[in-house]
Amino acid sequence: MNKIAVLWPNRLLHPEQVDIPGVRVYEGMGALNTPETAAGLKDGGFHAVICTGGIETVVRQATDLPIYVVTSGYIDVLESLHQLENAYGIRDRRVALLLHENNPIQLSRLAPFVQNRVTKFVFSDRAGIIQAQRRIAEQNFDAIVTGPTGLTLSRERGLEIPAYPLLYSEESLLEAVAQINRILDAGRQELLRAKQAQAAIDAAPYAILATDAGGVINLCSRRVGDILSSTQERILNHSIGEVLGDPSWQQVYTRGVTQREVLVRLGETDYFSTRMPIIQKGQIIGSVGTLQEVEQIQAMEHKLRSLRARGLTAQYRFEDIIFHSDRMGRVLQQARVYAAADLTVLIEGETGTGKEMVAQSIHNESPRRSGPFVAINCAALAESLLESELMGYEEGAFTGAKKGGKLGLFELAHNGTLFLDEVNQLSPALQSKLLRVIQERTVIRVGGTRMIPVNVRIIAASNESLKKKVQAGLFRSDLYYRINILPLQLPALRERQEDLLSLIECFARRKGADELCIQILYENAARYSWPGNIRELENYVWRSVVLYEQGICPACPGEEDAPPEETDQALPEEGGGIRVPLGTLAEMEKELVAQVVQRMGGNRAKAARFLGITRNTVSSKLR
Repeated sequence: MNKIAVLWPNRLLHPEQVDIPGVRVYEGMGALNTPETAAGLKDGGFHAVICTGGIETVVRQATDLPIYVVTSGYIDVLESLHQLENAYGIRDRRVALLLHENNPIQLSRLAPFVQNRVTKFVFSDRAGIIQAQRRIAEQNFDAIVTGPTGLTLSRERGLEIPAYPLLYSEESLLEAVAQINRILDAGRQELLRAKQAQAAIDAAPYAILATDAGGVINLCSRRVGDILSSTQERILNHSIGEVLGDPSWQQVYTRGVTQREVLVRLGETDYFSTRMPIIQKGQIIGSVGTLQEVEQIQAMEHKLRSLRARGLTAQYRFEDIIFHSDRMGRVLQQARVYAAADLTVLIEGETGTGKEMVAQSIHNESPRRSGPFVAINCAALAESLLESELMGYEEGAFTGAKKGGKLGLFELAHNGTLFLDEVNQLSPALQSKLLRVIQERTVIRVGGTRMIPVNVRIIAASNESLKKKVQAGLFRSDLYYRINILPLQLPALRERQEDLLSLIECFARRKGADELCIQILYENAARYSWPGNIRELENYVWRSVVLYEQGICPACPGEEDAPPEETDQALPEEGGGIRVPLGTLAEMEKELVAQVVQRMGGNRAKAARFLGITRNTVSSKLR
C-alpha cells in the first residue's frame, strides 16, 4: 500500500471524504509550518507528498520524496470569490488573486460569474509573494485572495489590504491522491511517457503497431483493436506474424528492410501497410508499421479531386508571396498570427494588392486547412443571384431553379473558409442576412424554412474603407463590427517600392525575359505610381516582354495608351530636318540623339521609339 502525506492549506469541511487507507492529511499548512512537518515524512514511512504550489519549493527543500503539486481549479477559485462576495460582502471592488505561477487559471473565463474586478498576480517563492503584495498595495486594491503562505505574510507584514483564504476542495485532494497512487505504482516518469505515446498513436487516423527485435507486439493503437475485433490487451505481447497472418513483416525486424504499401487482407477488408525498422546505435531493436484501409484512401482521394474540380481549394501560401519591404513583412507576420485564431478576418486594400492571395494563405495555415476554401466576388452578381449563391435554394424556389435545389456557398464551405471579396458592394438587404448568418451560424435557403447549421470561418475583403462607408450610412455598423475582428490593411504597391524589382523579375522570368529586358522594365516602372497595383504591374510586364521579343522597346507605363498623335513617328515640324555638325561618329550620334529628344519635348521614351533603340541606349548616347 502506498503511504501518502497531504500537506493541505485549508481545514477540511468533509474529512470523512478523504478517510482513505494510507493517506494522512496535515491541515492548515503554509510556508512557515511546512519545513518541520515535511522533513519528518520520510522517516515516517511515507512514499510521496501532495502539496499546493505555494509551498512546493519549501517541501522540495525539506524532503526528496516524490511530490505531486495541486493547483486551484476553476471551481476552487470561483468558490473563493463567491465566499468573498457572500460571506464578507465585498462586491464591485478591485480584488487581487495571488496564485502560484504554475496555476493556469484564466480570469476571462471567470469574469461573467463574479461581481468584483479581479486581477491575477503570480509568484514562485516566498520573496515573490512579498514582491507581489507590495505591488498590490501600491495599486490600492481592496482585497487579496491567496493561499495560507500569502495570508501569513500579510499578517506578519501588517498589510493594510485585507487578505482572504483561497479555498481548495476535497475533490481536488481526492483527484491528487488518485494521481499520485497511479504514478507510484508504475513509476512516474515511465507512466507519463507511456501515456503520451499511447495518446499520440490513438489519435492517428490509421492503425499503428510496433514490435520488439523478436517481432512481439509491444505497442498498438486502439484502431488495431477495431480492425481485428479485439482489445489492445489481447494483441499486446503476441507475435506480429500470428496477429496479422503476414510472415513478410519478419524481414523488417530481422534484416532491417523497409516495406511500403504492402497489400494486406484482414477478414473481408484490404489494407495498405507500411513497415520500417527501428534502429538504435546501428542495431535493429524493433519495427513499427501502419495499416490504412484501401477504401479510406480512395475516399480521401475522391474528396480531394471533388474539391479541386469545384475550385474549393486554396492554392496560395505565405511562402508564395514575394516581398522585401518591412511594411509588407509586418502585415504578413500579423496575418500568420491571425491564421491560428478561428475568427473573422477583414482584409482592406486597393484593387490588385493581393487580398485573395493573403486570404488563401491564412486558410492554408489555419486549423481549417483540410476543409474547403470557397470564394465569391460580391460585386460580380446581381443581388437576387448573390443571395441564392450564398444561401442556396430549395426546389421550386423560383423559375429556373434546379430540381432538388442547390447548396449555397455557406454550406459548401462547412468546416472550411468562406472568402467574401468586395464585401463593400453588398446591398443593405444582403448585409442584414449575412449578419444573421454570422450571429446564428445557420442559413435558410431561398424558398426554404429549415435552419441549416454551418461551421464556417469568414474572411472578408474590401477595396475601400468600410469604416468610411459606415460613417456615410452605406454599410451596416453592426455588420462592420462583426467582421472587423481581425483587421488587415494591405499596402499599395507605391508604398512598397522595395518589392518592385523582385515582382518584375518574377513576372518577367515566367515569360523567359533576359536581364536587359528586366532592367529596362524596372527603370520604366520605378517612375510610375501603379494605381492598379500588382495586377497592373503583372499585365504591364507580360505585355512588354512580348513586345521586347519582337524588337520593340517597351513603353513607359502610363504612356502606352497615349493618343496616336502623341506617339506618331514623325518629328515635330521645327524648320525641316536635323542638322548634325561634322565630327567623330560618337559625337555625331550624341548630337543626333540629343536633337531628337529635344524635338520630342524631352521625352526619352518617345525618342527611343522613333530611333528604334532602347531608352537605355538613348541615355547612354547622351552621356
